[in-house]
Amino acid sequence: MNAEDHMKSKLDGFFFSIDNVRGCTVKQRVPRDYMPDHKPKWDNEDNACNGQIGGNTRGREWTDADDDELVALRTEGVRWEAIARTMRRAQRTVRERYAGICHKRGLTPVTYVYSGKQTIPTEAKSAIISLRRKGIDYAEIGAEVGLSAITVRDYYARYIRDRKLSGVAS
Repeated sequence: MNAEDHMKSKLDGFFFSIDNVRGCTVKQRVPRDYMPDHKPKWDNEDNACNGQIGGNTRGREWTDADDDELVALRTEGVRWEAIARTMRRAQRTVRERYAGICHKRGLTPVTYVYSGKQTIPTEAKSAIISLRRKGIDYAEIGAEVGLSAITVRDYYARYIRDRKLSGVAS
């Protein structure tokens, strides 16, 4: 569909208003047969519209390598946000592409339920408490028990809060 056909289909027998001059606030009524005598901004050889109204808005094409990388990352359990950042695309685009790939290849989509809590072994819990009471910082404790400093900090904060709520003195 070219620009002229598109504009005629949008007019649909009614009159419409356009600004006649840039900056003009007075609207002019224009009949259905009106066709502008200038080409649209996107209608040039450098940015051909490829059959789409509004120019080439398709973005980057997906390659087979992109598809394989997407499937590999999702199979490893990487979250959508990280996959989108890695592939430099929108999360929604990545999720929809993954669903399409799974359908096309006959794969079962990998879904993960993130509980938001990391289970900490009992030995690690007691080590966190004892080492923190000795004044060792969270990063060193995390390195020793095999957890991140943030996880150690969060666990210790919950431990202290629960003790205060239960009325047990530190």
